[in-house]
Formats: sequence, structure tokens, C-alpha cells
Amino acid sequence: MKPFLQWQRNEDNSREFFLDKTLPPEELTSAAIGIVQYGDSFVFTENHRWIEIPGWHKEPGESIEEALKREIEEETWATIQSEYIVIWYTKVHNKVKRPRRDGNGYYPFPYAYMAHFLTKVEKLWEPYGEETLWRHIVHKDEIHTIWLHNTAQNILQEVIKKYI
Repeated sequence: MKPFLQWQRNEDNSREFFLDKTLPPEELTSAAIGIVQYGDSFVFTENHRWIEIPGWHKEPGESIEEALKREIEEETWATIQSEYIVIWYTKVHNKVKRPRRDGNGYYPFPYAYMAHFLTKVEKLWEPYGEETLWRHIVHKDEIHTIWLHNTAQNILQEVIKKYI
């Protein structure tokens, strides 16, 4: 299968994006990312770096689905209400072994996967915790007004066209 998008992050890391509902191999998947729909809007998280699509690192021993649910709760202060679907996956190519941010070993090498899901939330909680500074709720017609990395913006537009 040919990727629909490619991105050279830096000299040691590149990514290929595949619009495929196939879940990547569990043992090689290091992240679960959720495009979170809330009515006609989407929920984004703001951390110490930027605004982004919620999710990321899978904890050791955690399944992809468990990581998705945990990350959505931690970063958007909401609970997944319904089924979620895999909408694409990213294959991350690394030229060097990368240590995990939590210090528990290394990410899969020389490549790892990130699973991307579309999910819905119904009720938002009061903000809590330190991981997320704030959440942003943006109507689907206003997605272009929120600053996201160009790659995330392009992918999000594809998801809206195909699934919303």
C-alpha cells in the first residue's frame, strides 16, 4: 500500500501516513492518537509545546485501545462514549534508537507505528491534572482557524471529508 502522505521530521526520523482501517501490530505500536468528535466539533489539547490532536504514548503492558482511552481522558477531560474506529496509521522510521520519554526502555526500532482513531465523547469534565494546559473545542467548519502542525491539519481535513 502506498502512503497518502509522507513527512521528513528530521534527519533521523521520517513518517508515512496510510489511510487504512487495519490496526498495526500491537508489539510495534508505540502510540494511540484520537481525533475526538464532540457533537459537530472536535476536541484538541494544549500542552506546554502547542495545540495538538490528543493521544500519544502507549505505556508498557498497555493495549492500543487502553492507551487511547487513557490518553483521551488525561488530555481532553472526557470519556469515550461510543465505538471508535481506526482511520489511519503512521509508520515511523528511525535511524537511531530512541529512548522512551518515561525512561522505560526504547521505542520499537528501526520503525514503530502510531494508530489513529476517530472517536466521540458526550460529556466533558472539569479540567484537572498537569499534563494538559487546556482543551480547545472547535467546530468542524472552523478547523482551519486552529493552529496545528501542517501535517496534522492536512490529515484532519482528509478525515472530515471521508468520515464526517
